[in-house]
Amino acid sequence: MPIAGGMQDDLIQIVYVSTASRRPTPELLDSIRAAANERNPSLGITGVLLYGSGLYVQLLEGPPDEVHELLASIESDDRHRKVRILVSQLSEKRSAQAWSMGVLDLDSIEDDRASLEGLVRDLVDIFDDIEWDNSAGPAIEDLVTAFVRYGGPAENEAAQAA
Repeated sequence: MPIAGGMQDDLIQIVYVSTASRRPTPELLDSIRAAANERNPSLGITGVLLYGSGLYVQLLEGPPDEVHELLASIESDDRHRKVRILVSQLSEKRSAQAWSMGVLDLDSIEDDRASLEGLVRDLVDIFDDIEWDNSAGPAIEDLVTAFVRYGGPAENEAAQAA
């Protein structure tokens, strides 16, 4: 279920990258989506998760305590190795308000393979180049745009599916 965007008193956005300990199956990714879509609305958390080239890259946004608690859970999850925070910033608005958690497996997409090769690594490189001064907004928007472009539901489709 989507969460309303707009001004947030206490909204944090965290983007992390991790190495997958094993290639996730479509069933595993579906179960991650289902669990997040059940849990996240009551916690006020939204975000998107992309998997590709052996890496997860995820945007989490919501109240700081809840997002940090979820991130701690991810860091202890054996499906992830080498969790690295790329961005942690306070924000005035959500970038992924349409998804309690959108999930997209880029490796499963057959069309446009040339564009997808290394997309996750390219996104990570963009975040690595950001100075830690709350200037991550454009890079976060690039992440959300990539999610929608390569098969994640658009905002209105996500709202209808909720």
